[in-house]
Amino acid sequence: METCPICLENLGDNITTTNCNHQFCDSCFKGLMDSNKIECPLCRGVIKEYTNNDEKVKVLLKTIIRRSSMDQNDINTSLIQRNEIRRNKIRSYFYFSLYIYIIYLYMNNSFVIYNLKNMYNDCQEDKSNLTNSLNEILDGGVPISLYDSSNGVISKMCNIPTYFYKKCFNL
Repeated sequence: METCPICLENLGDNITTTNCNHQFCDSCFKGLMDSNKIECPLCRGVIKEYTNNDEKVKVLLKTIIRRSSMDQNDINTSLIQRNEIRRNKIRSYFYFSLYIYIIYLYMNNSFVIYNLKNMYNDCQEDKSNLTNSLNEILDGGVPISLYDSSNGVISKMCNIPTYFYKKCFNL
């Protein structure tokens, strides 16, 4: 009887045969497949299909391309992807900078508006004080008669604000 090349036990009824015509016991072959080994342990050929109990099974492989085996188009694609990532990083930096600048402008303008409101309120208060002072000056005038001595008659009657009357006559 033949022996399994992996476990060196006698091959029983449950035999698996690979596409390179090597035979293994089913449990050893399942262990080989579970550990993602797709090469025959005897000839190192790629196992594309195997047969077990008259049932044929195809093994699907996903090819991994290594950088050393890539052709020029794949390298160009990789460089294009790197350049695009670099452009996206620069674009993100630009947008972030723009966002920070807009926040700065908003805060600066808010500060300027706050100061302008304070200046406006101060101006309104000064205007109110001046208006009150002017009303005090102009209200309650003193009637003055102007006498024309050449004709001997009163020529005019005026109201002089009390403030100026007191200033004029030192009252």
